[in-house]
Amino acid sequence: MTASAPRCFGPRVLGIANALAYCLNALETFGVGPFSHAFSSDQDNASISQKYQTIITPNGVAFSIWGVIFLGEAACVSSTLFSERCRTHPLIVVGVSYWFVAVCLAQTAWSPAFAYEMIPLSAAFMSCILLALMAIVVRQYNVVTKALELETTNALVPKGGYWLLQFPFELHLGWIIAAFTLNLNILAVAGGGDAKAQEIAAFVSLVMLTIVSVACLWLLKRPQYTIPSVAAWATFW
Repeated sequence: MTASAPRCFGPRVLGIANALAYCLNALETFGVGPFSHAFSSDQDNASISQKYQTIITPNGVAFSIWGVIFLGEAACVSSTLFSERCRTHPLIVVGVSYWFVAVCLAQTAWSPAFAYEMIPLSAAFMSCILLALMAIVVRQYNVVTKALELETTNALVPKGGYWLLQFPFELHLGWIIAAFTLNLNILAVAGGGDAKAQEIAAFVSLVMLTIVSVACLWLLKRPQYTIPSVAAWATFW
């Protein structure tokens, strides 16, 4: 099964664009980016989350999943720079495309919005991250589904290919779904919502996570296990 890059850009340019976007996002997330280097000591995610504590805010241990996400995406992005097979792979050219650039740019913009407590704006950026990741995961899912129909799956996804080229984005999406519901709850707290409003927001959020998990496990032709697993991780803590 073959795939062509976007008409005006080749796979190599795509790989470089994704790598640059990843680096920008990583620098911003770890406090040395163009915005975050100017944040004060009380403007990190932990401090802001503590200030706007919600019913569903998980224990800090839950956020360690970011390390796995960044390592996985680093491995994937690096493979597209140094491996021709990965760089021209349908899961990257068709599945990821330039949506990962959108993910990284939106996440880079989310950091200062959240740090400066512009909660509605941060929720808007979070929704952009969510939509771009959904595009990646759905497109990759469709690539594999089509390959299954053509009985070319072994050629499309070689041993280890799933963990390198798909898993990082599924993991990221699963966590962003949980983070998006949390961001909406923070919005309720920041807006001065009373205890009842916060309880309703928390209940709706948990129902949303449950619906997404059920859909991934039982409504898809091929069950998707990563996203429900991340939902379980987020709610466990």
